[in-house]
Amino acid sequence: MGTNLRGRTTSAVAVVALVAVLALLLSGFAWGAIPNDSDGVIFACYKNSSGTLRVLDNQATPQQTCSPNETLISWNQQGVEGLPGEQGPQGEQGEQGEQGLQGEQGLQGEQGLQGLQGLQGLPGNPGVFGFYTVTDTGVLRPNLYSSTFLQCQAGDEVTGGGFNSPVAVGGDHLDTVANRPHLEDAWFVSLVNLTTRSFEWTAWARCADMTP
Repeated sequence: MGTNLRGRTTSAVAVVALVAVLALLLSGFAWGAIPNDSDGVIFACYKNSSGTLRVLDNQATPQQTCSPNETLISWNQQGVEGLPGEQGPQGEQGEQGEQGLQGEQGLQGEQGLQGLQGLQGLPGNPGVFGFYTVTDTGVLRPNLYSSTFLQCQAGDEVTGGGFNSPVAVGGDHLDTVANRPHLEDAWFVSLVNLTTRSFEWTAWARCADMTP
């Protein structure tokens, strides 16, 4: 079997030439507009017989071209952009900064306009025109109860009340079952006699005159 030394020699020469041209371009040495100013493409002519690589200035005047026994090739000076890397882990939270200095007090604002006068309020209650007392009296015999309602006049309000009864010799007296207001216009008194003697009593209610 024969060996094609010419083919191997040509390939080796082409590789060496290509590496030399790339090293020259990457080191920043260039003639004219190499690479192309618009898109960064480098053009060259590859000689088919010897593998020689001749770099073209694509923007020269007159325009440079390959001969019939050369092949036009091109490549980018800048490689294709790689895929984005994975997102790194989140960093630790930084320490809290020191509190800033207190700012200067601002200037006093101008006095605001006087507000509108409010609406007139509703008329209040007429108030109290006077007071009067309602009374009731009775006699309570032994072992009995007695109750009374002392009613103010219609529209008036009760403001207080109570009862009076003498205390007998020895301390006997009537006992109170109830002594309180009833609703807003009456006073209720209820007494019981747990002694062996009878007692007189007088109940009273103080009323406020609320009607004009």
